Amino acid sequence: MQESIVLGLDDGGDRKVYYRRMAFVVIARFTAKAGHESRLREVLSALVAPTRAEAGCLHYEMVQRQDDPRMFTFYEKWEDEPSLMAHAQSPHVVRARAERADLLDGPHEASRWDLVG
Repeated sequence: MQESIVLGLDDGGDRKVYYRRMAFVVIARFTAKAGHESRLREVLSALVAPTRAEAGCLHYEMVQRQDDPRMFTFYEKWEDEPSLMAHAQSPHVVRARAERADLLDGPHEASRWDLVG
């Protein structure tokens, strides 16, 4: 895959931000408060179908940990940074962010990974 540069959003200051136009992976983890596993699963599961239909979404999978059902992980593969930025502002993500607020046991974790092989 060839790398190119695209102009990103202004960072709020007087400079422009540039992003690599290259596929990457996001791993996002969520932990439900005790007793809220089913509701958090519903909220997070509602993200799967609309996200898979988004431009730039190459893969989007949600899993639940077998030995701790309070834990959910998303494996996401995105075409480029602008695709992920659009996803973060999509109506289904904005809605889920509000709905999950009282269901989480602490903040969620998200990390980005480069594809190496």
